[in-house]
Amino acid sequence: MSTKFTETLRYIKEDLAPKIFEQIENGNPADLGCNIFAKACSLVYEAARWGHSLCLYDEYANLVRTYTEKISKPRLLHSEGRNLLVNLYKSWKKHKILVRWLKKIFYHVDFGEPKIYEFTPLVPMGLQIFKTELFDYSKRKIYKALFEQIHNEREGNDSNVSCVRKCLSCLQEIFVSNPSLTKRKNQKKLHAKGSPMINFLKKLLKTHICRKPSFIMLLSP
Repeated sequence: MSTKFTETLRYIKEDLAPKIFEQIENGNPADLGCNIFAKACSLVYEAARWGHSLCLYDEYANLVRTYTEKISKPRLLHSEGRNLLVNLYKSWKKHKILVRWLKKIFYHVDFGEPKIYEFTPLVPMGLQIFKTELFDYSKRKIYKALFEQIHNEREGNDSNVSCVRKCLSCLQEIFVSNPSLTKRKNQKKLHAKGSPMINFLKKLLKTHICRKPSFIMLLSP
């Protein structure tokens, strides 16, 4: 591994990653700064051009995993019930932003050796990390929280319709393998997919009369 490429990896890990993580948590990824963004893109382009695409592919995955493990996972592990559902869809939203911003920086990696060897493209691979590293780890708690909210609504107790709606939409996206299906024009395809548990939750809502009419909107695309 060349000295220049080693410096590129150091810059990505020590200079770029902390800044982009911070900006995403603050909700302002566009404030990363033109100089930092341009330098990162330039370094990645040069490294990919000189045959380091596979290493960069792994580095992209490592960055996404680092964010998931150090920032997103603790947020879910230390929450229960409605707060867990809120943190789930907020974490998913930020995860999508992270994946797409890193894709802009690692853009040229998708056209090197990973494409030749038919690796999963960067964006779907980054989104899949959320499912395998975070959702699969907490899914029992998540489903329990969803059932509790649905039960509270049916019993006329305190519940949050908007929270459940957002969470179900979030779970539908997590289980869609093709991220292009998350676009508005493909919502019908998106809602036709999902895990058996998500489909069961939707059927549960359809087959039981809920106390508030607004709860039916949970099933709307």
